[in-house]
Amino acid sequence: MTVEKDGNIARLDVRDVHAWPHGLRTAFWREGVARWNPARGYFREEHWEAIDRAALTPEKPERIRLPGGIEVRREAGELVFRTECFEKCMNQEDFERILPVPGRLSLPEGELECFRLKAGLDPDFSNYFNIFLPENRIPGPLSVRFRKRGDRIHLPNLGSRRISRVLSDMKIPRIRRERIPFLVVENEVIWIVGLRRSSRYYLSENDAPVLGIKYTVGQSK
Repeated sequence: MTVEKDGNIARLDVRDVHAWPHGLRTAFWREGVARWNPARGYFREEHWEAIDRAALTPEKPERIRLPGGIEVRREAGELVFRTECFEKCMNQEDFERILPVPGRLSLPEGELECFRLKAGLDPDFSNYFNIFLPENRIPGPLSVRFRKRGDRIHLPNLGSRRISRVLSDMKIPRIRRERIPFLVVENEVIWIVGLRRSSRYYLSENDAPVLGIKYTVGQSK
């Protein structure tokens, strides 16, 4: 991979990759991106597949958005990756935003959408990127920020746990931990987005209205 001087553009020569096995191509993408940008810690399987499609379809150059504000597109015989400085994009230390209810909130690596669940519809608990909360028991405005020293979360059967320990037990790579958004209320963490939720805000039969919050990776603008 060739990286330009400011580090914001990187190029991969992909003229011969169409003849490679799929597994070898995926390893090539992973190694190339790993040398350039730490945002790879948030890439999932569908992101590597999107890069693969872009490399194999030069006749239909498609601009693909990836986590970390990265865009990738095939140009002639190269895959070109573009991004602003990743750390500048994140600005974790002072990033905190109120989540509109209902409404959408753009984040450095994705988007949160908040909505009120319509009467008669059952929450979909099968998707880790969805959360449902009892609006009548939320004590203040919801906001989104990144991890701070001393953060804790209430977990079922475990009580209050340090989030640093929770992420370590889940074997989340260190480079990714600082990039995971947290949903908080009055500085209490109620959702480590996509990973764990607080047991203090589980739904009961009498809770209404119900707030639904959906996180989509790679939809930031």
